[in-house]
Amino acid sequence: MLKQFLFHLRSSWDRRRRDAELDEEIRFHLDEEAEERVEAGQSPERAHAEARRDFGNVTLIRERTRETWGWAPVERLLKDIRAAFRMMRHNSGYTCAVVLTLALGIGLNAPMYEMLSRLFLQPPPHIEDPDRVHRLWVSERIDPGDRGVSTGRTWVVDALQWLDFDALSAADNPLIDGVAGHRVSFRTNGRGQRAENVTVSWVTGEFFDFLGVAPTAGRLIAAEDDDLTAQPVAVISDGYRRQRFGSAEEALGTTLSFEDVTYLVVGVLPPGFSGPRSNAVDVWLPLEHAATASRGNSWRRYGTTFYLTPFVRLAPGATEEAAGAAVTA
Repeated sequence: MLKQFLFHLRSSWDRRRRDAELDEEIRFHLDEEAEERVEAGQSPERAHAEARRDFGNVTLIRERTRETWGWAPVERLLKDIRAAFRMMRHNSGYTCAVVLTLALGIGLNAPMYEMLSRLFLQPPPHIEDPDRVHRLWVSERIDPGDRGVSTGRTWVVDALQWLDFDALSAADNPLIDGVAGHRVSFRTNGRGQRAENVTVSWVTGEFFDFLGVAPTAGRLIAAEDDDLTAQPVAVISDGYRRQRFGSAEEALGTTLSFEDVTYLVVGVLPPGFSGPRSNAVDVWLPLEHAATASRGNSWRRYGTTFYLTPFVRLAPGATEEAAGAAVTA
């Protein structure tokens, strides 16, 4: 049975989604910095405290970022434009210079707008029916001493313990058409002078089928690949393909090495694909192989300490509220 967590299924394209993404990015950087300090020998509590100190004022960073989402900058811009028009009516030469400057500025900023539009306004590309794909948010109580915190607190996170994720996947819920999960990490491919840092996503076997994405070359990770008896395989992004291999055909059949496991590259994803999140990923690996190489064979047995980011695909006509209530019933 699933624990009685409160699941918040939120649309990926609204204001709350951007708030959550911002908090997630901040938490991600803090956790990564703290983890490095723990590996260097610091206590978890001290590592988290120093990571937060070096990061800066988290509240101020949140507020300044959220200000850019509001109307205040737009209102200031409109006021400046009205003043500029009054001035330009009295100086035609100045007006010509301003028009030329604006033309250059618009041309230079069009690519920036396109990038911001992809990040915040448009659904992720190459995903089938993206409006039905939702990330699960879990309200979880953290007890004192757990994860390096000195006092108890409640966090809303997009991470689900493996045992709960496994139960969610196995549950028969008519409001949910599918469940998938992934875990993003940073790994080193190769050794010595040829070593390179790569952003890697560990994915469950149904991940790509769940999203409905098609490769530009080769094939994608399937359910049968997410098994320790299967040959370890990898799928790479279009950007990583261009950076490291050249053509897609040249990439297929090559190998990548992470944590002493050699993965055969079997597929290349379409340009612009990043999955259901905006985070850029270079390589996707089957969860079973990657987690076992990193955590050993016991990661499934101790599933309360292994987390995945969970996604669900709602059935046609199903609402977020109804699906969330069914999951926690």
